[in-house]
Amino acid sequence: MGFYFQGMICLFDRSEKMKNKFSVSAFIIFLGIALEIWLLASESLLALIFVVLYMMGCTFIIVSKCGAENPIWQLVPVANIIHLLWCADLPWWLCFLMLIPVLNMFTIPVILTIAYCKIAVQLNRPWWVGICILFPVLNVFLLGYLASSDL
Repeated sequence: MGFYFQGMICLFDRSEKMKNKFSVSAFIIFLGIALEIWLLASESLLALIFVVLYMMGCTFIIVSKCGAENPIWQLVPVANIIHLLWCADLPWWLCFLMLIPVLNMFTIPVILTIAYCKIAVQLNRPWWVGICILFPVLNVFLLGYLASSDL
């Protein structure tokens, strides 16, 4: 019956797992989309803080599902990119391409798309789901979708 919390992931008993699987996933995804719409509509600092916390929590869950030993690195601004590349089995030096001023306009979308496509495959999702990271509202959907996926 009931549920218990382990870390940030809510786990249900086997009898309730199939009934509540869709509702928990839908809640996580729609919460992210609602926060994104609130941010776009109100342009408030509070909405921005909630969206950033939501995205940090989702990436924390995604990296821990990918088998990261220390997912707390997702809370450190530049180290989270290196850690995300490590979880996607990409070389760590690609983050330096993201720091070059004019080149980063082209490398950030390409590298993050490749990283999220590989992470989607690791989480048993289709690879093309990673392309959603390029589109403004769909990127929040992608993070919630990958965070609520079961291995």
